Amino acid sequence: MAQGPASVTGVVVDSVTGAALPRVHVVLEGSETGGLKYGAMTTVEGQFSISGVAAGSYVVSEERVGFSMPAEDGSELVVRAGEKRDDLRLKMLPAGAISGRVTNADGEAVQGVVVVAESAGGRIASGTEAKTDSTGRFRIGGVTPGSYKVKTTPENSRAPAEVRTDGAVEMQDGVTYYPGVESYGQGGRVVVTAGGEASGADIRLTRYPVVAVSGRVEGAPEGAFNPQLWIAGDNGEGRSTGGVKPDGAFRLWRLHPGRYEIAAMWQGPGGQRFLSVPEVVEVAGSNVEGLALRVMPPVDVAGRVEFQEDAARPAGNEMARLTLEKIGIGGALVEVEVGADGAFHLSQVTAGRYRVRPSWRGVYVASMRMGTVAMEGWLLDLSHGVGGALTVRMSSATGALAGTVTDEKGPAVGAQVLLTAGDMGEPKMVKAGAGGRYSFEGLAPGKYAVVAVRQEAGQGFAVEAYEGLTEGVEIRAGEKVVRDLKRVAGE
Repeated sequence: MAQGPASVTGVVVDSVTGAALPRVHVVLEGSETGGLKYGAMTTVEGQFSISGVAAGSYVVSEERVGFSMPAEDGSELVVRAGEKRDDLRLKMLPAGAISGRVTNADGEAVQGVVVVAESAGGRIASGTEAKTDSTGRFRIGGVTPGSYKVKTTPENSRAPAEVRTDGAVEMQDGVTYYPGVESYGQGGRVVVTAGGEASGADIRLTRYPVVAVSGRVEGAPEGAFNPQLWIAGDNGEGRSTGGVKPDGAFRLWRLHPGRYEIAAMWQGPGGQRFLSVPEVVEVAGSNVEGLALRVMPPVDVAGRVEFQEDAARPAGNEMARLTLEKIGIGGALVEVEVGADGAFHLSQVTAGRYRVRPSWRGVYVASMRMGTVAMEGWLLDLSHGVGGALTVRMSSATGALAGTVTDEKGPAVGAQVLLTAGDMGEPKMVKAGAGGRYSFEGLAPGKYAVVAVRQEAGQGFAVEAYEGLTEGVEIRAGEKVVRDLKRVAGE
């Protein structure tokens, strides 16, 4: 029987024309061999050769500019000791394009509008954008075959609304998804085939009244200067701007419709930064008035960690810390060491909402209590200061989610499985290994959304962007749930 390292050779071709592809980076990544990775570049004849390969199971992938792997690739390759595999024939998909025309609500061509193609995860791939010409037409080239949402982002000024003598309200073009709707979820999908062009992606811009968000900043620290407003929208719109008057009043014009988080920030005389408690507003067809942005002074938090089970305690030689991750604008990490008696003390924590996480594995935050206020789970709300000592209860009764990912051809080795819990849940991602198997361990009890997508689709993912494609799963304390998944077609 042959012993020693194996070798793998083959050729890479264009899936449409069958022509050999030079300068392709071929990678073998071990799925059961401790993460070993081997690579080679194809020759002008499209051939590659990888020698010295340890026996084991590998995922095969290919990379080249202007091409992508077929969704069914990333399949499992089993290599035995001393084996010489010389039969690999890999295919790559040539990039496609998206074209169309942008018009306003009156059907007139609009020039200079930025048009982007978003993958199913809400990700804008590098280079997948274009601007409309004088006839309103656009063409986005170099698009990986798949399914996309196409979005326009008109460049509107931030000037106040015009005063119309006839009493009419000024209108402006808004962020619009193909074929002419305001949100990602409502948008139609544009399918790009290998080497093909998805034409006819025509978009009629939505229009809405020019409105303002106004209010006042309260409690600005003495000596603070250079006030700024921070705005972050669910629609991807974000910016910082001045415009805060000496008395704290502000007015923001021309925000697109959607949900926004708004906060005020100053620099202190010593260089320190002061941030107000972020407030959430919904912008629609009318002005939003009376918004109060309150600056809360930093607070000290004294507390103690308690354990529902002995197994929830950190190991004797393990350093125990709590991490507070601020949610939303001004996100920051605060770490504190937990003493042997479970006590901890946080100094000068800014107001806001925080995700609380332990540093030791196999546990989760089951509940918290601040003074007399009980809180379930990991969300700590310090938006209105401290209401007493903080107790954090840990549990080791974590759950798990596992299963197999398949597509129309069988196990989807290399597919990415995305998991999140609620709007503020920290997203997780794993790659399906040998046989398409995946697993998430150490999960806190709760309701989750899960989806399996093609290998490259999940980069920078947001599970909520896969509207209508995710599956719901509930995990109870100490429970292991088995859920087999179908990889989302075309994603």
